[in-house]
Amino acid sequence: IECRIITRKGRHRWVRSVGGPVVVDGEVVRLVGAFQDITEQREQRDALEESNAALETAQAIARMGSWSFDIRAGLINWSKQLFEMFERPIELGPPTYEARLQHYVEKAARRLDEAVRNARDYGTPYALVIERSNPTNGIRYIAIDGRARIDDTGEILGLYGTARDVTAEVEREAELREAQARAEDANHSKTEFLANMSHEIRTPMASIIGFADLLAEPGLSESVRDDYISTIRRNGEHLLSIINDILDISKIEAGQMVTERIGVNPREVLESVLQLMGIQAEAKGLEIEVQCSPSAPECIETDPTRLRQILLNLLGNAVKFTEAGSVRVAFDYHENQEHRGVLAIEIADTGIGMSPEQSENVFDAFTQADASTTRRFGGTGLGLRISKRLAGLLGGDISFESTPGVGTTFRVTIDTGKVSERASFGIAKRSSSSPTKPKSGLRLEGLRILLMEDGVDNVRLIRAHLERAGASVVCAYDGREGLEKLTSAGRLWEPSGFDVILSDMQMPKLDGYTVVRRLREMGCDLPIMALTAHSTDEDRARCMDAGCDAYATKPIGRDLLIGTIIDVISKRQAA
Repeated sequence: IECRIITRKGRHRWVRSVGGPVVVDGEVVRLVGAFQDITEQREQRDALEESNAALETAQAIARMGSWSFDIRAGLINWSKQLFEMFERPIELGPPTYEARLQHYVEKAARRLDEAVRNARDYGTPYALVIERSNPTNGIRYIAIDGRARIDDTGEILGLYGTARDVTAEVEREAELREAQARAEDANHSKTEFLANMSHEIRTPMASIIGFADLLAEPGLSESVRDDYISTIRRNGEHLLSIINDILDISKIEAGQMVTERIGVNPREVLESVLQLMGIQAEAKGLEIEVQCSPSAPECIETDPTRLRQILLNLLGNAVKFTEAGSVRVAFDYHENQEHRGVLAIEIADTGIGMSPEQSENVFDAFTQADASTTRRFGGTGLGLRISKRLAGLLGGDISFESTPGVGTTFRVTIDTGKVSERASFGIAKRSSSSPTKPKSGLRLEGLRILLMEDGVDNVRLIRAHLERAGASVVCAYDGREGLEKLTSAGRLWEPSGFDVILSDMQMPKLDGYTVVRRLREMGCDLPIMALTAHSTDEDRARCMDAGCDAYATKPIGRDLLIGTIIDVISKRQAA
């Protein structure tokens, strides 16, 4: 019997008591025995048990088990964690070596068997990560380490080691590798995009700067001068479209693109697109055919600006990638399974088409079919990405079919909202179309305009447009100067001497937002038009919240500038 006693000095000791009876003539005459102090042995045993318990706990936390193999005795020993890891009842004991190999998939079992043989025969240590088939939760990954136990003579007595479930680590590493591969692909795509963008920006810039230099040469005929000016304008508009694409894709990817839903005639939207694309089609000798189903509505509810942008992108691509033949635009209308109206638009061309490989990435940002396409036809590789996302914002989608050397057909669907009368137009063919000419007859005779703008060249340009339209212009080159021309000692001049105010919103000393707010607080009722290079919906709302009557983005064309001024004055007078 082992028991714990307390000595007279109050110390705790472990003792082992052994004894037995003394029998004489069949009778127990006395008991004899001895007490042995086993305190040291008991403490060592308790320490060993605590160590083993701590090891078991650590192995359980680390999902690690230990094992050993005695070569002479042929015995295999497993820790408790190994039984749990391999889902084997502990009362069955460790499996045989051959049965243990069957836990692993075939290729993994061969690798483990080879490593164990080398360790047993030559003492070679090993560390493997191998797959095993788990009946409960499928494939698991096990990290196995093995060492040889060698005596002083160099004889290999056995093997020992650990096994650990590393499935989570392996899967995490695979996810990291996949994420890294995606990041590298994205970085490569963006690098290509930046190279393409640099080319796209530098090409029109080179033309603008070059033809501006040519304009400075003396003795130019009127026709040559007009041609140079037309070239500069065309390249400037192209450069602006590139910038707009970049801004659009940035807003779309950030989830900041806002659409509206108003009544619009889809035929009129298409007509405006055809007017713009007609010249390009005519220059290439292409025929644009328009087909409309009798069921197509006369009026739908959608965002006309974004619908126009989608059609411009798709029809522009069709014309750009078609060298000969025709482009067909077809309108149709139907109701989907939710009984909502759907406007379906097909744009089919007889152009170069795309291979299945090229088609896979056609809607990705920063990509085109391939680099040779970019070099041959130009473009930023953003148009289709933007169009597909815009179609989604309009409650629809874009799909396509393409055959190399035959052509491509894009199909756009958008949610129509409420619809009115069906369209009555049928089939039309266009081989050319001239865009609407600007209304150059707009005049601002007698108007007095205060222009607040810190950009010297912008002041020169806007002032020239306004004065040629008959207006009288006073300029202020920062917000404070502009405010001083309208106020004195914190009060408005009466009368102000102006009919309308044009204000940049980002100026030194005092920005346009502050100027407009202060004027409104003082009771200024002059019409105020914001002119800014910021073009987001948030920028527009900020201008209107400050007290502006109208908002326009730079660069702004002459007719739009003058037309907006006339409109804002008319609305203010009517109010």
